[in-house]
Amino acid sequence: MDVARRSGKSKSVNYKLIFRRIHKWVGLIVGIQLVLWMASGFIMSYYPIEDVHGDHLWHKTAQPSPLSTEDISFNIKDLMVRYGSQEVSNVRLFARNGQAAYEVRLKDETIYLDANDGETLAPITEQQAITIAKTAYQWTGQYKSIENITDSKQYGEIRGRPLPIWKVNFDDDVNTSLYVSPDYARVTTARSDIWRQFDFFWMLHIMDYDTRDNFNTWLLILASSLGFFIALSGMILIFYAFTKKDFRWIRKR
Repeated sequence: MDVARRSGKSKSVNYKLIFRRIHKWVGLIVGIQLVLWMASGFIMSYYPIEDVHGDHLWHKTAQPSPLSTEDISFNIKDLMVRYGSQEVSNVRLFARNGQAAYEVRLKDETIYLDANDGETLAPITEQQAITIAKTAYQWTGQYKSIENITDSKQYGEIRGRPLPIWKVNFDDDVNTSLYVSPDYARVTTARSDIWRQFDFFWMLHIMDYDTRDNFNTWLLILASSLGFFIALSGMILIFYAFTKKDFRWIRKR
């Protein structure tokens, strides 16, 4: 009789023990990423978003405002006569380095025209880009160097933006870089060490180690699913960890 009972007990499955082991090993696997999520979340919440965007580094109000059609000689009608046979998707009037200009988006290309005579505008020169950046810059450093960026893979900090673009660097305490569009002839964005540090932790947070803008990678989905399992199983195990002795202090009241 005793032998039968012992054999029955040996065959029974301890589900709580199995569940605890699964929780332990899954926690070991995803534990590092859980720490990275918490650490990166803390760092990103620590930096004011205005500092990350670099609002204090350049004077945005110095950028030219859109122009009225009254300020131009080559009007929309003239433009459509010239390009009416092509597939024009968008026409925009803007101020380009002190002069009225058109941005005309065709099917296969985007062209820029002088709004006074309709002539095609060439991209701004290196020296013009330096002058524009110096005018917009308002931090504590001085002009250091300029680069012509043509490959977005080498400069992920401007991913998704049209290339080529001028990168004008300054020697301040956060290594500011102002990016000047050769077509718009104005500063389009600023980058600094604050932004670069934020972007690094953003990469760790969303687990996109390539483009750093994809929230739907299989790696993130897998890690977040396992993280949810760890949290849920942990709550269940905590529930089973309590005994009646833990609640004696309540009954004594």
